Amino acid sequence: MNTLTETQSQLISQLTQEFQRINSETKVNGKFNLVSAEELNQIAEEVRRNKAEAEADSNYWAKAARDEADRIVELLKEDLPMARVERYGKANQHYDLPDILIARKGDRLPHVSECVTIHVKVRKEYTDQTHGCWYYKGLRLVYEYYNTPDSSAEYESIEQLFEQSNVRNHIRERVLNN
Repeated sequence: MNTLTETQSQLISQLTQEFQRINSETKVNGKFNLVSAEELNQIAEEVRRNKAEAEADSNYWAKAARDEADRIVELLKEDLPMARVERYGKANQHYDLPDILIARKGDRLPHVSECVTIHVKVRKEYTDQTHGCWYYKGLRLVYEYYNTPDSSAEYESIEQLFEQSNVRNHIRERVLNN
């Protein structure tokens, strides 16, 4: 059984040549065999920077919206000293939102139907980053008036909201009428 068939000899020869080729190949990069950990770490670092950029943008715009709501609250307190005017989260211990509540003065928090709510909203757009990352980048602030719990309208400025919406009528009806 020491005799090999021609097919077996060719197979052994091909296997020997393939192993010689594999063994004689020089590494493309002397720093790694098959996967460059340095390259993967660079990509991972870039993804971390992408996430940090998205988070910083989100935090910036969220703070800008809350600050704008605080500014509007101060203006409305001067205009409506007989009303309860506050930003959710700051005065009433609710979630820290850029929502402005205008209601009758009193000890209890009124139901939504008894008050006027204005929301400072961040207008955003989809933004691609590298390595499949993306986020919604803040563009500008816009203002929403919740006319009813089921609907809202959006305005480019707080002045436009007060001029073009029913907010003044609703303040009169819900807040100033006893």
